[in-house]
Amino acid sequence: IAGNLGIGGITTSTGTIVASAGIAVGGTGAVNTLDDYEEGTWTANLIGSTGNPTTAATSSAATYTKVGRMVYARWMLGPKNVSGASGAIRVNGLPFSNAGGHVSGNVMLYYRKAANADAINLTPYVSGDQVYLYQTRDGHIDVWAEILFDTSGGAANFYMYASVVYETAS
Repeated sequence: IAGNLGIGGITTSTGTIVASAGIAVGGTGAVNTLDDYEEGTWTANLIGSTGNPTTAATSSAATYTKVGRMVYARWMLGPKNVSGASGAIRVNGLPFSNAGGHVSGNVMLYYRKAANADAINLTPYVSGDQVYLYQTRDGHIDVWAEILFDTSGGAANFYMYASVVYETAS
């Protein structure tokens, strides 16, 4: 079929529909066109701001879903030995760089981290292809502070379960 195909009512398909230029939803302009959807895996790399773990702490089972410019990425690391890690806890290797727009997400850490006792929220922040982990502190001038590695009780059994939603330029 050459040109545009107009279909009214409800249409079903038992096969794959390929729309090489995207799918227009609610209008025909570029702002109404969904032209990118992707799912895949990526390798999450646990690093420190001043020293990385002696043995690489990675997860190749990290996954992502990209719809338009929005990316949802999740990962699980653990149990990992973070011997040698120092400074702030960070993860790099995100599948797409952040465009500097919207960022939100979750983080759960278990052992080998130093959050302040008055931390009321742990949150990820994406810059480029790297995730920084911040704590919100109640009643302090330094309201945002990075979460640090704490290996004073040993370096084994570090766990992180996390996800981020962010905007990419592509």
